[in-house]
Order: sequence, then structure tokens, then C-alpha cells
Amino acid sequence: MPTPPNTTAVSITFTLNSTALANTPPYEITGCTGLVSYSDNSSAPFNGWNALGIGTPQANGATFSLTVVDTGYSSSNQTGIANWALTFIPRGAQNSSNQSPFGNNQNTFTGSGASSPNGGTFTLAIGSHKIKNAGNWDWMLMIQVVLPNHQINCYASDPEMEVA
Repeated sequence: MPTPPNTTAVSITFTLNSTALANTPPYEITGCTGLVSYSDNSSAPFNGWNALGIGTPQANGATFSLTVVDTGYSSSNQTGIANWALTFIPRGAQNSSNQSPFGNNQNTFTGSGASSPNGGTFTLAIGSHKIKNAGNWDWMLMIQVVLPNHQINCYASDPEMEVA
């Protein structure tokens, strides 16, 4: 049986709508899609909130990128990103898993702002953090979206990640 390829990258895109009619608290990220890339140049797209098994990261870790798309963004609704936090919590018995897929003291990343070369598509600056550890985590992105009237709404996500 051939050895499966190692994971080289995980790219995730979250979708929210800052103008939805029912846009009242709690503000929720409504979509999750992405792509897992492998060392043999193949890839596997995913969609939805189910547990994502990303495989085994390559020896130096798999790159991780996170993008947020505001489908309500327009010339009259130019939103922005204030602050954000990405947090990982191990699933199962305490100490049965590493604290995060990135490292034992790297279960939360925070940032301010995001680059948006294309209006409404925001790339969060995760830095050089790479997925290295095996385990199973619940994780959440909390992101503050700044509306044109300077009101700030905090949106949240709730996916699950499994790393072999």
C-alpha cells in the first residue's frame, strides 16, 4: 500500500454577510470552505463545518492561511477588520492532545486589521505559524468587523480540525 502524501498547506475561507437582514447578535460566520494541499501536488477541497481530517503535515510543518470574505461588502458598505483571535481547544480527555496543531504554547493567535487587496476579502496575518502536531481540536475565529458607521460587530466560527 503506498504511503499517503504529506500535507503541505491548509487554506481556509470563512464567509459572513455584514448586511444580512437578520444581522443581529449573535453575529455568525456562515460559511467555511478551503483547500488542503499535499506533497504530491494533489489537493482536496472541503466545504462545511464537519471535522476536517487534514492528514500528516510535512516534516517542517504545513503552511496555514485564513481569509474572511464579507459578501455584504460594497461601495456603500465598505467594511474593515478591527481585531481578531484564533483559538484552539483540544478535544477529548485533558492532555490527550497537543494544545494546538501549531505547538504546545501556541493555542491562540491574535491580530489587528487584515489586508484586503480585493474589497471585502480580508487575509488575516497568521505569520509563519505552521501546522505540526497531531491531534483533534475544536477551534474558533472571533473577528471584529467595522461597519461604515464605525459600529463594530464581533463574528464567530466553530469548525473542528483533525491532524494525523
